[in-house]
Formats: sequence, C-alpha cells, structure tokens
Amino acid sequence: MKRMLTAVAAVATGAVILTSTATNAEAYWRRGWGWGPGIAAGLVGGLGVVPGANLGDTHALFESVHGSAPDIKGKNIANPTAMILAAVMMLEHISEAAAAKRIYASLEKVLTRGEVLTPDLGGSGTTKKFADAIIKEIER
Repeated sequence: MKRMLTAVAAVATGAVILTSTATNAEAYWRRGWGWGPGIAAGLVGGLGVVPGANLGDTHALFESVHGSAPDIKGKNIANPTAMILAAVMMLEHISEAAAAKRIYASLEKVLTRGEVLTPDLGGSGTTKKFADAIIKEIER
C-alpha cells in the first residue's frame, strides 16, 4: 500500500516518470531536485538503495542520494547498497565494465537471497554482514 500511495503522489504531481525492470529502475525528473529523489526512492526500496551521479564535462562525482542518517550512526544497520551502486556507476563511467558487472551481480545475488538484508529492507542483518556477503560473492 505504501508503494502505491507513493506512486499516486508522484503521478499526481507530474514530477517523476519511472521506468523499471526486475533489477533496474530509472527516474527522470521534470522539475527541481528537492523532493523528487525521495519519491522515486520510495518506489524502489528507499533512500538506502538509490545511487547518484553528478556528471560534468571533465569531472564526475558518484554518491548515494541519502543524507548522513545521524539517527543510525554507529548502530551497524546502514544499508550500503546506494554507495555500492554509486561505485558501480563510477566503474562503468571509467570504462571498467567487467568490474562493475561483477560487483553488481554480487550485490544482486545477496539482495535476492535476502539472508543479510539491513532493517530498511525488512531484514535484521548488519551493515558488516551485508558487505561481507557481497565481498564473498565477488571473490567466488
């Protein structure tokens, strides 16, 4: 129901156009950045899974779109997915497609298994356990 209400809000404002497949979602904003990423993030799993890229003519910066999350600081429950996906986008940007695919595939396997999901994704896993599971997949 939460996703449906978020989608209705997004459609009603006319601000977000979404396309998605089973493993990928893209959002295109018509106006400003203020609330758009938050609405789109709600449709794909929350701010913990949304990477961002700022691309210029000669420079690029890749980051998660969420804030510093002081409410979970030091609790070992932060979801590292957004930063991992930002790293994947960076690797693709610098033509390291093989490395990007390997990391993405490992992340996808861990998310699909669902054994170490962080609380924001409905699990009880920790940041460290989640990251360790991805590293283990990469090393296979």
